[in-house]
Formats: sequence, structure tokens, C-alpha cells
Amino acid sequence: ADCSDFESEQQIFAQKVRELMEKYEISSTDLETPVADDSAFGDTFKRLDSAYMSLLNGVAKYYGAELYWGSVYEPKTRKWVQQFKLIGTEGQRIETELYFEFLLNHMNSEAEKAYKEEKMNAKLTNSNKKFHGWKQNFRKAMAYTIESRLHEMKQENNPVSEADAKAVAIVLATKKLVSHRNTAAHGSAAANGRSAGLSASLNRQAGAAGRGGRAL
Repeated sequence: ADCSDFESEQQIFAQKVRELMEKYEISSTDLETPVADDSAFGDTFKRLDSAYMSLLNGVAKYYGAELYWGSVYEPKTRKWVQQFKLIGTEGQRIETELYFEFLLNHMNSEAEKAYKEEKMNAKLTNSNKKFHGWKQNFRKAMAYTIESRLHEMKQENNPVSEADAKAVAIVLATKKLVSHRNTAAHGSAAANGRSAGLSASLNRQAGAAGRGGRAL
């Protein structure tokens, strides 16, 4: 319809498009070619939170987006800080943000609950157990476990459309990203965190819901 120079042909073609869209339940957004952008994601930070980064990276990659971070200048504070950047389409960014927020809240809640239980047990048994870094080790182990599970889930049932993957690949071709290695989690906190990561419900939240959609 857009390519024809004759108004009558344009009307006929446009009407046919509307009929086909109604028949196959296709919206106008489904007909658009997705375009990936490279935008800031989340708040700025001074020190990298390994658990936060690992969880966010796992979710982003599950939906086919790419995560990295770099330095940005804050005019108000006149200081350089760090900020995550996400390469992905609008749909990938929305899915990543929603699912990550859910998992982050769940991880922090589990870490807080486990931390209080450990301190209570130590008090009841008159233990001199040290708790410095306990909660962070729990969060690290839980995040690493979930990241690994999301990777396996993507291999089994890839939720990324070819159009989204192509859009991200176009932007990635212009970038030179450096990989990051996770720091290890230690002690009983790590064991508890891994257990929480294994028991976290991922399929219910990230499972396919219809044509490319997720049940968030």
C-alpha cells in the first residue's frame, strides 16, 4: 500500500492488510521491524554489587539482550560513577526490567530471612559465629545459581525471536565488550544461597505465554 502511487491501489492493499491482521490476530506492532538501542539501565553506582550484576546479566541474556557497564559523569556531584547499559529492543528491555525486579526482590527477601534465622540459631546455641559478609555471600550464591538456571532454560526453550536477535547483533557489531568473571561465594551462606537459587520458581515467571509473551 505504501509503495503504490495510485490511491485506489493503496486503498485495496490497505484493506487487504486489515483483513489479514484481523484474521490472524496480528497487531500493527507485530508488523514493525524491531530496533535495538544501547541505553542506560537502572541507577548509577560507585561499587559493583556482584549478586545484582549476575542476576541482571542472567535475566538480560535469557531474553536475548546484552548487559555491560561503564563510567558516566554526574554534573550534580561532579564525579564519575558507574552505570549499567543494556543493548536490546524495547520489548527485551521491558521484559528484562520486569522479571529482574521480581527476582531481585525475591533474592533480597530470601537473604534477609535466612540471615535472621542464622543469627537466631547462633544465639540459641551460644555460638560465636561471625556474620560479616554472610548476607552478601548468600546473595552471590543465589544469584549465580539463578543465572546458571536461566542459561539452561534458554538453551532448552529459547524465548528470543529471530528479529530481536538480529537487532541486538547489529548493535553488538559496533561494540567491543569485555567479559566479567564472578567472585566466589563462601561458607554456609553460599550453601544456603545455592539452595535458595535452586528452589526459586523460574518457569512460572518466565514461561512462554502465547505468542512470544511471558507470564509476568
